[in-house]
Amino acid sequence: MRYVVAGIVILVGGAITLIVIDNSALLLMSVQFSIVGKHLPMVPLGLLLLLSCLFGAALVYIVTLIAAWQERRELRQLRQKLAELEQISNPPIPQQYSPRVYVPMPGLSSDVFATSPQHYPPV
Repeated sequence: MRYVVAGIVILVGGAITLIVIDNSALLLMSVQFSIVGKHLPMVPLGLLLLLSCLFGAALVYIVTLIAAWQERRELRQLRQKLAELEQISNPPIPQQYSPRVYVPMPGLSSDVFATSPQHYPPV
């Protein structure tokens, strides 16, 4: 899937590059831009397009950042709630130790182990 996406990005990027190269004279053409009735000085169309793309990317970044902060806060609250519910549903269980069982190794005499349990490694 990753290669398919990379291939699509390369194809689209190449197509855009060809369009820009073919129409480079259009991008250098100066246009007049007005904001709320105020006319700005003549600006190259390519610069105007670049600034609009950067402004759009900045807006998307800000919106994504705000959403990430909200999700992080919600995730933190949900983790705290989960920890509280786990403590309520799983009370600590006291550990119970089973008595040590000595099993002699086959082929060895059992009286050696029965008389000296200190030969066993600790469990």
